[in-house]
Amino acid sequence: MFILYANQNHLWFRKSFRWLVSSSHLLLSSAFVFFFGVVVSFEVLSMIPSGYGFFLHLSLLAVSSVIYWAPLLLSCPFHKSKPFISRFTYFTLTTLLFFIYHEVAFYYYGSRPSAGFMNTGLAAMLITLFYIITQWSKVESHTDRATVKGYVHSLTEEKK
Repeated sequence: MFILYANQNHLWFRKSFRWLVSSSHLLLSSAFVFFFGVVVSFEVLSMIPSGYGFFLHLSLLAVSSVIYWAPLLLSCPFHKSKPFISRFTYFTLTTLLFFIYHEVAFYYYGSRPSAGFMNTGLAAMLITLFYIITQWSKVESHTDRATVKGYVHSLTEEKK
């Protein structure tokens, strides 16, 4: 939600948010930070007692989530977006990792904490998949004119 709000209100022009714009193009590091942020967040929740652990858990989870969703949802006028095929590949691989992680946790813990998170996460990812595909189809629907030089008519070289 923060990323969509920032897109709408052009918050990416603020200096304090520029780090997220530049890191949104690093897909592997975004996935890595998200995965380990979530694992550390869960460990903090189970190791630190009551209120402090829960506050740290939510803080780490929020920052990790923003880093994960940035390559998919962030759009700002001064930074070129990643191609849709790269975003789709990133989304597919991280969804697969999310699903495998929760299936292993489901097996290891015997369904306690993991089933609800997995179902909620997969529902959110299906909505995101729909969003990515609709954005992609809007961009691809605007085709170039058929008379563009180089596509239909060959380019002639100018002699000097």
